[in-house]
Amino acid sequence: MKSRLSVWLLWILLFAPFVILPTMAIRKAMEEYELSYVLQYSFGVCFATAFLYWADKRKARRGNWRISEGTLHISEFFGGWFIAYWMQRFIWHKIRKDSYQTEFWFIGIVQQYFMFDYLYSWKHTKIIFDILSRSILAK
Repeated sequence: MKSRLSVWLLWILLFAPFVILPTMAIRKAMEEYELSYVLQYSFGVCFATAFLYWADKRKARRGNWRISEGTLHISEFFGGWFIAYWMQRFIWHKIRKDSYQTEFWFIGIVQQYFMFDYLYSWKHTKIIFDILSRSILAK
C-alpha cells in the first residue's frame, strides 16, 4: 500500500508543472472570450478525450477494432492532454507503450509552449513565422 501511495504521489508531482501554464491561459481566455464558450470547449474536449480512452480500453479488452492512436493524440493536442494523463493511470491504458508515451509527452510539451506563447500574445510564434516567411521568400 505504501508503494502504491508513493506512485500516485509521484504521478501528481509529475503532473503539477503541466497545470500551471494552462490554468493561466484559461484564465486569460475567460477574460478575452465569453465564459460559457471557454467552459464548453474545455469540458467538451475533456469529456470527448475521456470517452475515447474508455472506449478504446473497452474495445481492447473485447478484442474489437480499436480507436486509432492518431485519434487519441488529436484529442490530446486540442486540449484533452490533462484528462488523458489521468485516464491512462486510472484505467491503465497506453501507459506502458513507449512509442505512444513518447508522442504523448511531446504533445504535452508542445501544449506548454502554446500556452506560454498565448500568454505573451503569440510573440514567439510570430517571430518564428516571420523568420520562416523571410526564408521562403528569399528562395
